[in-house]
Amino acid sequence: NRAHMAIVFLLACIGGALLSLFLLPDSTSVGASGGIVGLLGYITVYAFRRRRFISPEFRKGMLINIGSLLLFGLVLYNVVDNYGHLGGLITGAVYGVLQIPSDEYVDPRRARPVTKAFGLISVVIFVATCLVSVLLIANFR
Repeated sequence: NRAHMAIVFLLACIGGALLSLFLLPDSTSVGASGGIVGLLGYITVYAFRRRRFISPEFRKGMLINIGSLLLFGLVLYNVVDNYGHLGGLITGAVYGVLQIPSDEYVDPRRARPVTKAFGLISVVIFVATCLVSVLLIANFR
């Protein structure tokens, strides 16, 4: 459901930023890659919770992607915010564990009206953050 995707993305951005801020308080981190990696964590949990419907190749590919991302981050540790990525990954995976039902036949895409409202709020927050960022960048030029 689009609401869950928006919620996962926003929470993973926040989770990645918080972990990075906590572990690297003196460094600067910019971007939404923690949110993207959070979606990767969520989809990986989905693939393993729905293993009857998701191929083993897809699940293996997800784990390879996560491993490659972590390896890539280790090689470029000077320019990549690994804690931001790790925080986003953990946040997305935790949301997946909490949101995706254990019963394979319960559709995890169903969203209650409250979830849809939170999804819309997440999109509004993200768009507002993007607009403020663009305005701040424009004022610095």
